[in-house]
Amino acid sequence: MTADHPDRDRLTSAESGSSGPISALRGEVFAARIHERMLGEAPKVQVGRFRLERELGSGGMGTVYEGWDTELQRQVALKFLRRVGGDEAAELRLFREAQGLAQLSHPNVVPVYDVGRHEGRVWVAMEYVPGQTLRAWAKAQPRTRTEILTRWVEAGRGLAAVHDAGLVHRDIKPDNVLLGDDGRVRLVDFGLVTAANEVTTDGGQTVSRVEREWAPITEHDGFLGTPAYAAPEQRGGEVDARADQYALCVCLWEALCGSRPRQTFDEGLVPLPEGARLSGRLHRALSRGLSLEPHDRFASVGELLDEVMPRSRRRWPESLVALGLAALGGMALSSRFTESPAAEVDPCVAVAAPLDEAWSSGTREVVAEALGALGSPATVQVLDAWAAGWRDAAQTSCEDVHVRQSLSAQSLDRRGVCLGRRLAGFEAVTQSLLGGDLEGRGQLVAALGRLEDPASCLAADVIDSEIAAVPEASVEVVAELRRALVRLELTRGRSVAERIATAEHILQRSHTLGWRPLVGEAALVLGRLHIVAGDGTRARARLGEALDISEAARDVQLQAYAWSALNQVERLVELDIDRAQWAQQRHAALLGEVEPSVRQRARLLSDRGQTLELAGDVEAAEASLREALALLEAEGAATAWDQASVLHRLGNILAHGGRPEQGRALLERARDLELGPSGVATKPGQFSPQTLDRRFDEGLAMIGSGDYDDAVQHLGQVLRDAQLEYGPRSEMVARAHVALVAAYDYLDRADDVARHAELADQISLEAVGPTHPIRTDVLSAVGVAATYQERTADAVHAFERALVIVQRLKPADSLEVALAEHNLASAAIDAGEQARANVLLDHAIPILTKTFGDEHELVVDAKQLRAGTQR
Repeated sequence: MTADHPDRDRLTSAESGSSGPISALRGEVFAARIHERMLGEAPKVQVGRFRLERELGSGGMGTVYEGWDTELQRQVALKFLRRVGGDEAAELRLFREAQGLAQLSHPNVVPVYDVGRHEGRVWVAMEYVPGQTLRAWAKAQPRTRTEILTRWVEAGRGLAAVHDAGLVHRDIKPDNVLLGDDGRVRLVDFGLVTAANEVTTDGGQTVSRVEREWAPITEHDGFLGTPAYAAPEQRGGEVDARADQYALCVCLWEALCGSRPRQTFDEGLVPLPEGARLSGRLHRALSRGLSLEPHDRFASVGELLDEVMPRSRRRWPESLVALGLAALGGMALSSRFTESPAAEVDPCVAVAAPLDEAWSSGTREVVAEALGALGSPATVQVLDAWAAGWRDAAQTSCEDVHVRQSLSAQSLDRRGVCLGRRLAGFEAVTQSLLGGDLEGRGQLVAALGRLEDPASCLAADVIDSEIAAVPEASVEVVAELRRALVRLELTRGRSVAERIATAEHILQRSHTLGWRPLVGEAALVLGRLHIVAGDGTRARARLGEALDISEAARDVQLQAYAWSALNQVERLVELDIDRAQWAQQRHAALLGEVEPSVRQRARLLSDRGQTLELAGDVEAAEASLREALALLEAEGAATAWDQASVLHRLGNILAHGGRPEQGRALLERARDLELGPSGVATKPGQFSPQTLDRRFDEGLAMIGSGDYDDAVQHLGQVLRDAQLEYGPRSEMVARAHVALVAAYDYLDRADDVARHAELADQISLEAVGPTHPIRTDVLSAVGVAATYQERTADAVHAFERALVIVQRLKPADSLEVALAEHNLASAAIDAGEQARANVLLDHAIPILTKTFGDEHELVVDAKQLRAGTQR
């Protein structure tokens, strides 16, 4: 909405600049006077209620100033648009179009607060967003393909909103897209935006078109837009929303390929620059958006974005409501319980209505059929037991207030929020089963492992929290978004990058909705997805947001999840022992103030064990993990997934600590829990990310126990699944190549060692950079390959770099440092540097001996190297 300023609604001949020389000069005088006041002692320029502070930048369409809103007490960005050649009608039209922008509200479009005129110039007051343009962001450091795609898709969503509002931007380029310090992309610089007519094309499509007769609004100097990004028709034809689509594709192509596209086509495809790579789907989508003829492009930016993002993403919205359950889960129980019933009616008679709708007899029957197809028909009993537990918890919550009157009505709000979370998880599992999204027992067990005990909602910490109830008007939306969050972590079907993009969209919607607990839940899921993607920085930021919200609300359960996830960031992504211990200690301190559930205690013990392992205290780590396992086993089948997770960690400790057979036995137990003891056949690509990691661990255990041929076959499948799950240039794929180097090394297959080492090196550099912890293993693989090829200097260099990284991450007396020293010592001897090798081995041998014993082949080898008797 615009404020009612006296000088805004009239255009006198003097203001409109009826004489050319005067009107051309006025804008320059105005700008000069602003600068004079800013630099001198004169009062700051006042434009309506805005006080101009400083110039932020200027361009062909005008100048932007930082300003202060004296009425609402906030910073703004005030843009003065370039004059329009003295045309009063054109200026008035430009003013009305700016008013149209003020009606547009979208998270990826910078908000317009107000518009007006001052001394003959139209101005637009917008949100002041500290940040950088996408051009500056791209230049600051190398960006991954996922990061680039995510940012530009966000910009595309904003552009689609502009088009939906009947406007066309006409100057899309990296300098006009802002990445705020808050991490959100916003479309900015609306100097060329203009209104559009809807017309119908020959093909029956409706598009927004800017008529040429409107050109004088901004085209008094000729060309509209920035030539490098502008569509061909902007040089003299009719311009509509498809011109923005073309510019968006130029930007995205440039960001992904390193240069703007050539205007030649090969069988409908724009040729890729040398060395550039795009998936076939993305190449086809961008090529269509770059078509020289507007009618050959997509009908809308929305259709373009559907093609740019993988296809499974387009099925997501339907899956949220496919079963008609969108309005059931996560309902505000207090709204049901606190109504004033008639005296003769049981106040808790309808307490389980949400659960009864979600787990009706018809739904149960279909789910039972789906479970039978997965070879796990008895699992429906687990769901029955969970449903009964939810019903009991809801009944108890109601009776504590309305029958026993032992608790206040506020306890229903807080327990209702918790039970809503639990029900959303349950519905997400049943929807996944009904939709056929869970393929194989592994994904089924993982999904069931997501179900938290409803009885935990009766705990004292829930009652003592300060969690606000879901606003009645938002109940259905909150339930829908909660289920969407759970499903993001349940099933594969889409890449990690897609799931992150969806989670970011849900987080934005949660912020817009304004109910803080949902924002915290969305931030937690997004943080955990960033862990899967190996992005520690973004994971920390989102988990910190979840912690801030949960601590303010005293939401112990959400806090516990966030601290556990932060511990994972430091353990699994950053390998930072001190910060991992700090997060684990904060987690322990939190649960020390309440009565934790069995699963909460087991999760804490598991985190503690893995942190101790990282710190090198293997004996204490094993004890902590075994204690966690005992707690979970006592709970039975409901904790099968948690048991499998602990068994994997224990199996790895034993396999890597000189007990490979025992370790492999534990890993097989874990696999039985995940996939079923009957050896149910599984299909490639059906594993969740967690299961993929576990299968990777199994491959390492096969190497440890000497089953090298089996390991090669097993890890080859892991590699193929990782390429499908994470993309061909991801960290997980690099890890799989490293593991294959180890297996082929034992088989003395030099060519295969070299091939996988080279791929691991290239992919890891692109995915995580040169100093990431995984580079220790990658460089060791590179060193092994160089040794096979008798490139001694290259081997020494690779092992030196590996040792530098591991010394930065691990204590001097750790096994990892000793292994890196052994590798470098071996290469140094090949290079004739026995004295250097001896120094390294003198430090490494005691550590290796303590870990593996005197008879282990690695210890024997190290001692022979030290004595100079092996080569």
